[in-house]
Amino acid sequence: MTYIIPIGQECEISFLLQSCKLKHETQLFEWFLTEQFGDICKIINNISINKPITLCGKNNVYFENTKINSSHYTLNEFKPICYRRTNRLKKNILENNLILFVRLFTNTKFFDNDMIDNNLINNFINSINRINPNCNFKILILSKKDVYTIKHEKVIVYNHFKQDDFLNIIKENCENNMPLFSDKNNKFNATRVEVKKKGKLELDDTDL
Repeated sequence: MTYIIPIGQECEISFLLQSCKLKHETQLFEWFLTEQFGDICKIINNISINKPITLCGKNNVYFENTKINSSHYTLNEFKPICYRRTNRLKKNILENNLILFVRLFTNTKFFDNDMIDNNLINNFINSINRINPNCNFKILILSKKDVYTIKHEKVIVYNHFKQDDFLNIIKENCENNMPLFSDKNNKFNATRVEVKKKGKLELDDTDL
């Protein structure tokens, strides 16, 4: 089994997983904007030292002391979801199955201040290894805009990323252990499709 865990910047990886019928249980950072990769590292580090995640916000839900936020939930709605997703993430890391952490750098100006470098990568990797020193994982960096040249055995960079390349990239990195295809009805295509339900964006039925 291979787990594909989106780690930002937006929701596009989740939509692509749905399009490829590879979307399974929702992970901690899905359906959130993660403006800074450093904020992802901060939360993963907190999880690795068993520091509880604190949430805040009024109109949007925020991970406290970060810019990670979502307008898809109320604060009270997301508290139990966050608890379940955090436990799910830790469980996945402890299982020793292959994990592909995937971050897509878009060409949206909103994310112009985002950055990723070897220091942040090492921070992220150290946190994962603190949870499970034997964790088998890779970090896939998909970039539509900037050209990244990060050199690390755990990191694979795909510059000039296009959506049509996504499934092949996953296949290339799954070590002959593709994720199970979902048998759920696919409601989305590879582009951002907003389906309104009770005045809110309908996400998926794997959010519990």
